[in-house]
Amino acid sequence: MASAVESQQFKIPLPETTKHSESEVSTKIVENDVHPSTHIVTEETAIISEENKSTTEVPTEANLHNPPSEPSEADLHNPSTEPSDPVVNDEVTAPTAPLVVPLPPLPPTQPNSDSNEPITSDETPHETHLPSTLEQPLTETAKDDNTKTEVENTEKEKVEEKVEEEIFNEEDLRGSKKLLKKITKKGKAWGSPSIGADVVVHYDASLVDGTVFYNSRESGPVTFKVGGGDVPEALEIVVKTMKKAEQCLITAASEYTRGIQSLPVEHTEDLVIKFNMELISWTEWRDVAEWKGPKMVMIKTLSETNEEDHDTPDIDSVVNLDWKLTLQNSQEILEEKKDATVTIGAEEVIDGLDIALLNVKKGEHALIRLNPAVAYGDKGNENPKIPPNSTLIYEVHIKDFTVIPKAWTLTGPQKIERATQLKVEGGKLFSDNKLRRAQRKYMMALDIVVSDSDMDPKTKLESHNLKVVLYSNLAACDIKQKRWDDAIEHASRVLSLQPNNTKALLRRGKAYRELDKWNEAKSDLIQVLETQGAPEIPEARNELKVLNEKIKAQDDRDRKLYSNMFAKKEAAPAPPSKSGKSTTSSKLSGKPSSSLMSWFSGAKLFSTIYKYFGFLWRYPYSLIRGGSSRKSIGDISTK
Repeated sequence: MASAVESQQFKIPLPETTKHSESEVSTKIVENDVHPSTHIVTEETAIISEENKSTTEVPTEANLHNPPSEPSEADLHNPSTEPSDPVVNDEVTAPTAPLVVPLPPLPPTQPNSDSNEPITSDETPHETHLPSTLEQPLTETAKDDNTKTEVENTEKEKVEEKVEEEIFNEEDLRGSKKLLKKITKKGKAWGSPSIGADVVVHYDASLVDGTVFYNSRESGPVTFKVGGGDVPEALEIVVKTMKKAEQCLITAASEYTRGIQSLPVEHTEDLVIKFNMELISWTEWRDVAEWKGPKMVMIKTLSETNEEDHDTPDIDSVVNLDWKLTLQNSQEILEEKKDATVTIGAEEVIDGLDIALLNVKKGEHALIRLNPAVAYGDKGNENPKIPPNSTLIYEVHIKDFTVIPKAWTLTGPQKIERATQLKVEGGKLFSDNKLRRAQRKYMMALDIVVSDSDMDPKTKLESHNLKVVLYSNLAACDIKQKRWDDAIEHASRVLSLQPNNTKALLRRGKAYRELDKWNEAKSDLIQVLETQGAPEIPEARNELKVLNEKIKAQDDRDRKLYSNMFAKKEAAPAPPSKSGKSTTSSKLSGKPSSSLMSWFSGAKLFSTIYKYFGFLWRYPYSLIRGGSSRKSIGDISTK
């Protein structure tokens, strides 16, 4: 009787079998869904007891390409594989291991899966002993995918275990087991309240036996200042470790629960109280102008904006806002404005408020605290009435502001247009001696044209020329404010872009002279004088004259210093002569002694040497004073 099993793609013929026993042999063909060239067919046979052995189904010779007694070609290549025993009297004993018949390799052209044609091969299959329960073989890709999945699952389990461990593990906050914290729900964001923050929490308090004697969820959220002592110390310590929306269980000994209200039992030394606390929100002062000094401009957010856009104003933004002005530790409103309009950077308000508004979002309510140094200082103000050295508190609400175009949103020509506009505005401010605002305009313009990667050659040339003018104007602002180091830096930027810029050479030479770097100053000024037709030549000649006078004055001071040193030696008492006579008698007689004459001759000689060779020891002195050599500097005539 012939039996065949259909697979999803192929029909696999089985050899004919003859039934020789009453024991029925159940046959199950298992096909694995792998590459066609690796299809395996197994034959699971029933195990026949040793007492009643019977024959099993044996393939007939008609359906085999080669006699079963002969080894297959695979067996010849694999000497370790024993050939099958020959058939005796048309029956064989039951095999001790299942019989596995592998499929031969596929032909080059794969048949249609819908075809009923069987697959044949000239190769004779050979016996291979495999486990009775065969796992599905995997290709390399499948193995890699499974391995990757296993690794991802393992990592995910580790993360979950870590989170679970972090949430449910108790943390000893004081190292004495007297104040324990266990997170029961993780919070959001990253920050935590600090000393002085105003926090809003929900909490309940209970005894160890579970008796709840206080629950803020019944009366409303609790607000307190961290470090203010308004709640038990345990809550103040723990809240500084919490994040927004976090919930935790607190176990506190009696020393951390003093001052708790509504306690139903006596507060003893061995009392332990449990708190369940949730941090709802908090507000605290933040320093937004550390470059001005610590705590000069402080901001506290009262209510966050609901706007999707969280941009803040920029310099030149026109801001529409409301504000109230009070003094610190006072409730008296000194000034209140509704729908006020302020242009940031236009010096329409005090410096501190200008800086603070740059850090407040649209729709936000905030408190602004200004140190006197960035407010009205030690002079105070008449309207509004501000006493000297007063710390100011502004409560502001920004309703709207104009958005200044960002540099990265502009194209090349738009950048040139915007930077040119700012340069012109800065020039007007410079003419009005509003130097700080002028500098701000120049810096804004530089921020726009500093990157020229998106510009064509013509626009790049315009950008280059703009940078030269802007850096030069910044150097002019620095010189007017006597910021010599900044002037040198900005003038050097100009010279890196345009090495023969006489205006930058003149400004840098002036700054070098003010810093007593005479060699560098002279080099820059002479370069200006050597540039024919330069309009800065008269001013450079005057600067060089001042420089020479400064050098001559220093030489005179050096000469006087050394002359005084020898004069002191001259006034010292002369030693007695060999004859035993004192040199005092020669002084009384009006005749100079030989020793005095020798000292005088030495001083004169030294003065002569100093006049002609003084630069040799003035070199280290100039290094100490100005960090540059004066070896090459002498008395020079101006042109």
